[in-house]
Amino acid sequence: MLQRTKRNQNRTSITARRSRQEKNRRRQLGMLLFGIFGLILIAAIPIYGYYDTFVSPHRSWIVRVNDETFTMGYLLKLLRMQQAGSEATGQSMNLGSKPFDLVNLLAENELISQAAPRYKIEVTAQQIDTEIRRRIIGAAPMEETSPEQVEREFQERYRFYLNRVQLSETEHRRIVRYELLNEELLEHLGQEIPIEMPQVRLYSIPVIDQGEKSAEEIADEIRTAFARGVSFPELVKQYAPPDIVRKEGEVGWMPRGVSPASDPLLFDELTPCENPEEWRGCQISEPVTDFNPTNSEFSLTIYVVREKSNLREVEDRFRTMLKTRSLDGWLAEEKRVNDVQINFDSDRYAWVIEQLNQSKQRR
Repeated sequence: MLQRTKRNQNRTSITARRSRQEKNRRRQLGMLLFGIFGLILIAAIPIYGYYDTFVSPHRSWIVRVNDETFTMGYLLKLLRMQQAGSEATGQSMNLGSKPFDLVNLLAENELISQAAPRYKIEVTAQQIDTEIRRRIIGAAPMEETSPEQVEREFQERYRFYLNRVQLSETEHRRIVRYELLNEELLEHLGQEIPIEMPQVRLYSIPVIDQGEKSAEEIADEIRTAFARGVSFPELVKQYAPPDIVRKEGEVGWMPRGVSPASDPLLFDELTPCENPEEWRGCQISEPVTDFNPTNSEFSLTIYVVREKSNLREVEDRFRTMLKTRSLDGWLAEEKRVNDVQINFDSDRYAWVIEQLNQSKQRR
């Protein structure tokens, strides 16, 4: 009986010891797994930071036109291309507006690309090849050069260009295609512009600050002098910038539609000179505020309509302006009827600028 009791105690002791050992092993395994998880978490932090800083922004979409999407990475490539091109010519790129301009251009180019079949507009691979060659080596082959040499020269220059702007050939051909489609649509819309249109023979004086006098004060002086009998050509010589003086203030025969905001003033309100040859009986305008998109500045301009014509052939330079106006109107309507989304804010702009500055420092 005593031996049986002793054996039972031994079994109990062994079982308890095994239970403690099992608990210890489980505790150690848990600590080991917890340690491994901690190491994985620690390692994941820099990996996530790298992804969030360098990978994720590139893949973020900034422009969506129906089913076509453009990413930050693609925008950055285009900006680097333009940055390299500007540096090659010794010019500086306006980073204040260029990223926003390119975002808008991406949307507009894609709208044109998607609409091209409606107008039976197509750009072939051969057209793209021809345009690229024209840009790289010129339209005419080099004199006393064999076709083989011309081809080698083209390939070398083209590889150098692609390397400099950091684009693949496929990406560059896509850009050229967009530009050719734009030109084709511009010509298509231009066919609707009449050969002859109502026009005014327009003269102007851009008014700028001079010393302590503001542009507004200068404009008042010009109008007062004109009212006292000083001829407009004399006022041009006295107040206009040199490039305007050389043209005697003449803008030219301008058709209605080139400057829609100014059309009511120029075509309906201002009275032309009674005697255009002698500048008699002319009416001078109030100073008009104009916006210059090139430098994003406002300026004042004073106008005189020397003559009017109910029907006159449109000059090429003004026809080009009318085509552009027509395309602008077309794009505004296409943006209204298509699903166009822009996702480019100040944070994305700051990221793009930082990447461009880093690229510039590495070169």
